Amino acid sequence: MTPEELEGLDPDRILTAAHELGHLFAFRARGFVVSGIHVSGKGDRVSGHVVLEIPDKASFATDQERRNYAVGTLAGRAAELKWAATFDVKPGHESTCQTDMRDAKNARRQMGAWVFESTLKDEAAREVTRYWRQILRLVPRLAKCGSVPIP
Repeated sequence: MTPEELEGLDPDRILTAAHELGHLFAFRARGFVVSGIHVSGKGDRVSGHVVLEIPDKASFATDQERRNYAVGTLAGRAAELKWAATFDVKPGHESTCQTDMRDAKNARRQMGAWVFESTLKDEAAREVTRYWRQILRLVPRLAKCGSVPIP
């Protein structure tokens, strides 16, 4: 990625693209099937989502599946924070990912063994770091086009 690729793009779409790509790569690394990724809107009305092929979040059979889901969910914020630190920009307010945080907390609560939220956030940050080059490569395209083919 070059700075020129980001020129003229909405900063909120860029940050959201990084966030959604964090989800994408972490979910895939944790064994989930991702069939889509989208960013839409502009300014403070930007939104994004990944499309997971799971029948029902409540149907996870094992604690490991719940843990993997929680890590994938937290990876969006981890990618957003890494992007902000790397490019010296302000991250979005944590309230912008309330659904992610709620889903991760619910998955964690359903685990048989207690796991600290900080442990799951650390795992999410490691997944983001592992796929950081791919995230950097795809952010401009996702921010500009609103979707990218799933790599």
